[in-house]
Amino acid sequence: MMTRKIEAAVSFVLVVSCVLFLVFITSCSKTPTAQVIQIDDGLLGNKDLFKIDVFKNYNRFLNQTDFDSRDVSILGVRLGDPESVVLARLGEPDYKRDFGELGINYYYGTRFGVNTTDSLIIHFDNGVVTRWTIYHDLNDLLKGKTKINKTEKQIYREFGLPDKIYRQFTSIKLMYNEGFDIILNDANREVGISFIDPDVQEQLTVQEYETIEVKRPYVINVTKEEKEIIE
Repeated sequence: MMTRKIEAAVSFVLVVSCVLFLVFITSCSKTPTAQVIQIDDGLLGNKDLFKIDVFKNYNRFLNQTDFDSRDVSILGVRLGDPESVVLARLGEPDYKRDFGELGINYYYGTRFGVNTTDSLIIHFDNGVVTRWTIYHDLNDLLKGKTKINKTEKQIYREFGLPDKIYRQFTSIKLMYNEGFDIILNDANREVGISFIDPDVQEQLTVQEYETIEVKRPYVINVTKEEKEIIE
C-alpha cells in the first residue's frame, strides 16, 4: 500500500514537472511581435516624415529640387534643435554614444514598438541636431517615395542622380546636396535615409568617415536626356 502511494506521488511530481517544462519552453520560443505605436498628430510638423511624403515633388530629372532638409521633421524634431527639444519630443533614447569631438548619437527603436534600438539615430554637434537617420525598420510609418525599400536604379529614376557616391564601411551613401543621403547596403538596396544641414553636409562627411568615392558606369556623364541609361 505504501509503495503504491509512493509511486503515485512520484508520478504526480513527474507530470507536474513535464507540464511546467512545456510551459517554459513554449514561453521561451515565442517571438515578440513588434507593435508600432500610434502617432499623435499633435506632435507632427507640417513637413513631418510620419505625416507626408516629403520627397513627393523631388526629382532632378524633372528639375524639381525645391527641397530643404531643414524643413523636414520627425515627431516635431528638426535639424538645429537642441537636445532638450529632442528629449521632450522623443523621450530618453535606448542608448547614447559619445564620439568626443565628432559629437553624440542618440539611438531610438523601442520608442516606436520595433525590435531594434537603432531605427532612428539623432546626431548632435555642440548640443544641436546636425543629422538624423531613419532606417527601414520604421517603413510602416513612412509615406510614398519616403519609404525605404528601393533599389539603387529605382532611386535614380525617382530622385535623379546624386552629387556624390561614397562608400562608408560596408554601406554606400548617395549624397544629394539639398541635405539628404540615401544609404544602400552591399546588395545596392536602400536601407536608410539621413537628413543633414546642407551647409555642413560635406564637412560632416569628411570629418566623420574615411570615405572612398565610388564610380558607377551608368551614372558618369549621364544627362537628363540620357536618363534611359538607368531605366
